Amino acid sequence: MSDKPVGSNSCSSATQALVAAIPKITRYISSKVDKQADVDDIVQETLSRTLRSAELKRLDSPLAYALRVAKSALYDHWHQASRHPTETLDEHLLCGGSDLEARELDSRKLDDLIEVLDAMPPLRREVFKRRRVEGQSREQIANELGLSLESVKKHINRALVDITLAMETRGW
Repeated sequence: MSDKPVGSNSCSSATQALVAAIPKITRYISSKVDKQADVDDIVQETLSRTLRSAELKRLDSPLAYALRVAKSALYDHWHQASRHPTETLDEHLLCGGSDLEARELDSRKLDDLIEVLDAMPPLRREVFKRRRVEGQSREQIANELGLSLESVKKHINRALVDITLAMETRGW
């Protein structure tokens, strides 16, 4: 790179060289960034900064200069992203709904599950809770509640059938 002022012919040749180098610059940036929108923004910023420099001084190698500028633009992008993480509208709302909707749906499912558990006979509910919620072994449940191992298995299976049928009936 030279510090000599440039005439219109030099700027034009730098512009032509940059236009020809856009695919290389884009590939370089794409290898560092996942989102295409970010790639496009960084390519645009790279070209803008490089062309501003080309107006002020002669660029001996516009591609090499543009790649150096791209590194700087990438650093700026990563720095900005780490300081201000954001979700885009399409990621947050359009792809799968909002967190609020998901929480509301989960809350309704949980309410229905609690209702099904409350409708179970107390012993079945207790066996199921100990096995599936508290993680106790079947043997431990059998010993603590004074039941046979087969009885514990039947209570767990019946509880699962009750839950499955009730949730299917409710559309879950």
